[in-house]
Amino acid sequence: MKEIPRVQELDPVLMNPKRFLIATLLYMLGPRQMAFLQKALKLKWGDLYTHLNKLEKEGYIKTVKLITAKGPKTLVKLTEKGTLSYEKLLNNIGKIKEQLYDARG
Repeated sequence: MKEIPRVQELDPVLMNPKRFLIATLLYMLGPRQMAFLQKALKLKWGDLYTHLNKLEKEGYIKTVKLITAKGPKTLVKLTEKGTLSYEKLLNNIGKIKEQLYDARG
């Protein structure tokens, strides 16, 4: 029987549903503009900013200001730490899922 990950092994920053979805989009689609994330997740700007700020403070994402022909844009991308933390969280969730399926028979 495989060991179930302990609660401490589940990243508290990425376990927040909104931050998990932000990380998922960035992991799957690569760097995206803040406007894309706001529309895709249907978040208010203040809410998005709060979660991006937390992710950046923890070193999981990096924001880059760009000047474009259509005006300034903010690009958001996962850092190496963010990518590794996201993959570790998915792996730990997968272990929990396997244990639940095994327990059900």
